[in-house]
Amino acid sequence: MSLRYGSVVLVALVLLPHMASAASIVKNLPGYKGDLPFKLETGYIGVGEEEEVQIFHLFVESQRNPFIDPLLIWFVGGPGCSALSAFFFENGPLVMNENYNGNLPKLELNPYSWTHTLNMIYIDMPVGTGFSYSETQEGYYSSDILWVKHTYEFLQKWFIDHPKFSSNPFYIGGGSYSGMITGPLVQQVYEGYKARRKPLMNIKGYVLASPAVDGFREQNMKVLYAYQRSLIPEALYKSMKENCNGDYINIDPENTKCVSDYSVYVELVRYINEQQIMEPLCITTPGVNREILQEVQDPPTFWCRVE
Repeated sequence: MSLRYGSVVLVALVLLPHMASAASIVKNLPGYKGDLPFKLETGYIGVGEEEEVQIFHLFVESQRNPFIDPLLIWFVGGPGCSALSAFFFENGPLVMNENYNGNLPKLELNPYSWTHTLNMIYIDMPVGTGFSYSETQEGYYSSDILWVKHTYEFLQKWFIDHPKFSSNPFYIGGGSYSGMITGPLVQQVYEGYKARRKPLMNIKGYVLASPAVDGFREQNMKVLYAYQRSLIPEALYKSMKENCNGDYINIDPENTKCVSDYSVYVELVRYINEQQIMEPLCITTPGVNREILQEVQDPPTFWCRVE
């Protein structure tokens, strides 16, 4: 997400936590008229041996019944995408008005926000993402293992600071690359729950949105998916499966039959929007080759979701 877009709002969010030793309650934001109709809390929690890693987060209480409704910690993908992208552009309580003219963006309530029925923690992870930072250069070293370790420590300290949510059903979730760490983190939290480790986290499950789990399998399954959705003929799929031995990623250039089949496959799916096969290729579609877009774009008959 561009920091230029709504920079005043973002600066307001990140500076407020430094006004107090603990997390701070944000009652209003530039671009939104009046007080926020929900409880928003922002702040930093230190993790690591010397708490050199400072993790920034936003917490929104459920707008229904915060002391009964489930609690969900939500990760954004990347790795390295700020939690603010989810807060403003995915499932958060606010959205930015699309009529942006370069001035302060207007904020509006999101009618589809998950915070209508969920307590939500949005977190900038791993370190170096968004407003999370390290007080030492060494602290910026990160890995999936450290991501899980730091988040578990973050959760322990968060629940200590928020004991009234200890009995709420707790869920862990995220999209895209965060699928790589959600499973291990759920396992660690669950093991702590079984061992009755304090603070107790009432873990109930997890939520995944288009998760990254197995890079090879995800890419390799595209051929099967194309066949199942009738994007390629059955004869081609069977030929590819036989000639490529089911491996469409590590293709031997000497295997001419596989190379030939795969070339036909690529040409057939060339103009398919991988993000949503029922919609056209658009400038806003991630990874779209602009040359391909120019070949297929036909303004009188094609439409784009956000244009």
